[in-house]
Amino acid sequence: MVNDIKAVSLSNDLSKFADDIAIIAPVYDYEDSAGDEVENMKLWSNENRMSLNMEKTYEMIVRGKVSTPLPDHIPSIKRKEWLKLLGVTMEAIPGKWDKHFEEMMKKLVEEFEVWGEASYNKYVSQIDKFVNRAYRNGYTSNRSDFKATISNRDKKLWSRIINDDKNALRNLLP
Repeated sequence: MVNDIKAVSLSNDLSKFADDIAIIAPVYDYEDSAGDEVENMKLWSNENRMSLNMEKTYEMIVRGKVSTPLPDHIPSIKRKEWLKLLGVTMEAIPGKWDKHFEEMMKKLVEEFEVWGEASYNKYVSQIDKFVNRAYRNGYTSNRSDFKATISNRDKKLWSRIINDDKNALRNLLP
């Protein structure tokens, strides 16, 4: 199959990766061509006998500190405050990375559970310094205590083990 889809407007961009397409459509003075791009995408997918999953189709408005009203909502598309594109969580406010940082922290905590105590002692202070530096430099709006996050998860896990009679790990306790 040849990927022959073209943008309706020259100011719009279609970013393609594998079977995903992101439509980037700037809005100038209430001229919004995003709806036209969506209709073009629907026509193109029908002509090429491809399904367009509207349940997985989202709209996100990226805007700075402006007070202009939002463009009209595109019917049948959910509007979100953040989207994950190629593993990066983008937020509606440019330069705000709280959601992406939060997702990365969750992954780190999960990795520490796998790595165990030896790696924990080696890397936690470095990650804690990184987290604090990200906060100081304005990449995140919330200060995060990485050591406390891991400690709280460990306490919750321990509580589940000792309070659940059916937990297999409880049988290993003396």
